[in-house]
Amino acid sequence: MNVLNVGSGPAPWYPEEYSDWGKISLDIDPNVGADLCIDAMKIDCLAPNQFEAVFCSHNLEHYEFHEVPSVLKGILHVLKPFGHVSIAVPNLLAVMRKVVAYNLDLSDVYYTAPCGPITYHDVVFGYGPKIASGNQYSAHRCGFSKLSLSQILEKSGFQKVLVTEIDTDLHAFGYKLP
Repeated sequence: MNVLNVGSGPAPWYPEEYSDWGKISLDIDPNVGADLCIDAMKIDCLAPNQFEAVFCSHNLEHYEFHEVPSVLKGILHVLKPFGHVSIAVPNLLAVMRKVVAYNLDLSDVYYTAPCGPITYHDVVFGYGPKIASGNQYSAHRCGFSKLSLSQILEKSGFQKVLVTEIDTDLHAFGYKLP
């Protein structure tokens, strides 16, 4: 079985359930060394029905909201029947609730990653230091709530959709049924 990691970045990470799978990485940035260097909006140029799963972690928010259906339809295109997509994106409503509930500022540190501190501003708008260094691929151009992510997956052709909230992230599964 094969999984495609869309928006893999320089060090592709896969959840444990894909540990024994064949892994293919895809990223728009030619500097990250992905197996496939293409824009996720052009996934439909790949052969259809070739992956049992697509893993897309913190990538959809890097597109304009009106572009997300193109990315999702491309993902559906490369999935085999009964395949699934696993998606993680920031939950903007949860981020806003947390900032308001704890009287936080967008410049406050949310957590520290290997690359350094991540602020609430970074979660909403993209990782500031990377964007400042000229990497515009890191900018966030849209955001999601549980409802909006469910709706866009369904409108893009996924027949069975499940979206859960985990802290300030949304995790979604969409299935391609024959």
